[in-house]
Amino acid sequence: MKFSNLLVLLLTVGSSAWAGQIQVTGERSIYQAHNKVKAVRCDVATLKCEAPIYFGLNEVANVPDGKYLLGFENSVHPDFVDVNSYQMTQIQLHKISVAPKAGKSIKVFRDFSSEIERQKLFLTTLYFKKPFFKQAQYSFGDFYLAAGNRRDLTQRLTYEACEVSDKQLESYEPDAKRVCEMWKMKDLVSVREIFSFNDDLGTYGELWVARPGDVFKFEHRRHLVGIPVREPGWVLVFPGAYRILESGAKQSQLLTVGL
Repeated sequence: MKFSNLLVLLLTVGSSAWAGQIQVTGERSIYQAHNKVKAVRCDVATLKCEAPIYFGLNEVANVPDGKYLLGFENSVHPDFVDVNSYQMTQIQLHKISVAPKAGKSIKVFRDFSSEIERQKLFLTTLYFKKPFFKQAQYSFGDFYLAAGNRRDLTQRLTYEACEVSDKQLESYEPDAKRVCEMWKMKDLVSVREIFSFNDDLGTYGELWVARPGDVFKFEHRRHLVGIPVREPGWVLVFPGAYRILESGAKQSQLLTVGL
């Protein structure tokens, strides 16, 4: 065997030796168009994360051991998921079943009036440094995962403009400077101050800073965990707080899942 081939073999064996396995399971829904799990490995000490890994629902994925943020169809796992070497980590998604009346449809979306969904938002923003999912606005008026050539409406929402020296920060507009000062504190309490939540339970505002130091407020629409359900069916979610809203209804129904 050539030395180069042997080296490749050794590197392959060495890298896979530390791998674990993860599987996210559930019964596929026709109202969730992507059916992909998003896994992001993070270092909790440095607050840095690697590039996302994507794998299919019910698929066993070989991944390096570590702590992972997990997402599925706009739903987020409440905390880091530990993946250990030589072990399988299995996560079961929860089913939200709905049955709209004839001629109606039902939207299922994250309830950002709940502390659990807010904490997920703060956690993913702090570590991932931007919105955890790419969002597009569709004909039904809300945010759902961007697909194909759909424009990601949240792509500019990063805090790279805040990663500057304190001296550079002095030249920023006062409100932008305040946002960056909160961001640079690197904790969940400070990140909370970047967001403001509306009374409709599903929408919220997010402050972000663009160079050369201007602050803007981005208004997030409801984050749907699937397209509107038009026949009896279901969507799959991680544990959390969700809202069910039938078309034409004035009020939504709270549903806490897996907590």
